[in-house]
Amino acid sequence: MVGNFITDLSGTTFEFHTMNANRLQLFQVYVQFEGTKRRFHMQRKDKGDFHITDIDKVPPPYRELESELNAAIKDYGKSLNMPDL
Repeated sequence: MVGNFITDLSGTTFEFHTMNANRLQLFQVYVQFEGTKRRFHMQRKDKGDFHITDIDKVPPPYRELESELNAAIKDYGKSLNMPDL
């Protein structure tokens, strides 16, 4: 069963909240930026990678971390032994 998880990238904490309890599909991602908690979404595309769906909502310093955020989701899925990775 897929749940929420937290990871640190480049000294910043990202919270991933699943939108599907059965498989890796869509996550709300939360990050603190300039004293405010910001939210954006990452969704799985056809080839299995996760992409930011609303890049304009991602604070500028974190826009370049899409591939690292994708890897964090996939690593989380591997820890759950998800068959579709």
